[in-house]
Amino acid sequence: MKKNEKLLFDTISRFVAPSESEWNYFYSQFEPFACKKNDVLLEEGRICKAMLFVSSGCFRMFHVVDGEERNRDFQTEGQFTGSLFSFIGECPALFNVAALEDGEVMAIQRENLYHLYDNHKIWESFGRLYLEQAFLYKEKREMTLLNEDAAARYNELVKTKPEWIQRIPQKHLASYLNIRPESLSRLRKRK
Repeated sequence: MKKNEKLLFDTISRFVAPSESEWNYFYSQFEPFACKKNDVLLEEGRICKAMLFVSSGCFRMFHVVDGEERNRDFQTEGQFTGSLFSFIGECPALFNVAALEDGEVMAIQRENLYHLYDNHKIWESFGRLYLEQAFLYKEKREMTLLNEDAAARYNELVKTKPEWIQRIPQKHLASYLNIRPESLSRLRKRK
């Protein structure tokens, strides 16, 4: 197995255990492509027609409010990126996806993924389990933003995503934490 294929296989295997033939067919549905820093892979207002698996690089999901970019989330190696809202509902995306660094993703088109769901029980199970995890992550993130102060949000980030602190520019982390960059600087100095 090539490195990118192994990374995808390891990620998928956290949810389901495909046979060799199931895996080979699933993997054949993905198209790899390279992207450069600042490339926009999904534009707000466009329909997300493919889910992207991050083979290398770091990507951010953000939207623009009154001219200010607000970061919703980040994805790194071994994660999927794109708009589930747009992908599932076939409606305009509510945010953008852009590369924070050079990277490579593997795309699976909506029609191909839905064909897998419709014709292979294992991939239907994968889709359900993946969406359950995505929902749990989203709900926890929302509750954190609603109920925790900036210091608690920062401490949780340091505990759960320490690699982000080194890899993602401070202005983007601050936006993700829903604080100003100056406030993030103060929090970092306290550590």
